[in-house]
Amino acid sequence: MARWGKLVYPVLVVALISGCAHKYSAEEYNALDAKLKRCEESIKLLNAENLEAKAQFSDLRNEARKAREEKEECIRDKQAYLDKQIETLQQNKELLQQISHFKTLMQERKDMAGRVNKIYEYAMDLLDQERLADQLYIIKNTEKVKIILPQRVLFAGPRSAWLMPKGVRLVEKIAKGLNRLDPGYIEIGGHTDNAVLPEIVKKVYPNNWSLSQARAVAVLEVFEAHGIKTNRMCAIAYADTRPVADNSSEEGMAMNRRVEITILP
Repeated sequence: MARWGKLVYPVLVVALISGCAHKYSAEEYNALDAKLKRCEESIKLLNAENLEAKAQFSDLRNEARKAREEKEECIRDKQAYLDKQIETLQQNKELLQQISHFKTLMQERKDMAGRVNKIYEYAMDLLDQERLADQLYIIKNTEKVKIILPQRVLFAGPRSAWLMPKGVRLVEKIAKGLNRLDPGYIEIGGHTDNAVLPEIVKKVYPNNWSLSQARAVAVLEVFEAHGIKTNRMCAIAYADTRPVADNSSEEGMAMNRRVEITILP
């Protein structure tokens, strides 16, 4: 039995193999070949479409990059514009501040000019008699009023700094008027001519600086005695450094010997 089994088994295997094998006909082969060709054509078409898609993708990517660059440039331009606007606003702010400051200065100057005119008109009215008698001179500019008192009206001689009684009365009258005006500040300047002081005078006033200082202080002391506060006035010595006339004549020298009361509103 075992022997028959060994003989039958190979025969069955061969039969089975022979039964499973299939021979394609020409029609089937042509159909498969046509199908293959169609597949190849499809692949070619897909490859072409793929290349076209890649090209389109590349173009889109370039367009996207260009759009991004344009956007970045637009952002930069916008930022530059905003920076310029901020700068312009800052400049406008500074300009407005300057205009405001200028207006303030103009108003201050206008107010000062008004106060100067008030002081000048008051002094002209107060000292009208002395001015007409050529005992003093009153001048003004945009910032101050100046009362010029010649030496001959105040002091006994060209080398003196002692106030005569009439000089005291005149200075007192000016002091009373200044108290009513209440000015901001008063400068009292003493002046001399350029003549050399005699030896006897030098024992009291070593030089023209000392003489001019003594003249200014003499007027200041009268002002102080009549209530003008010392922190609102000063005495300055100018000696012969600020002549108003030529020292080559006696008349010019007499004009240079003076006390100037400068009134700041």
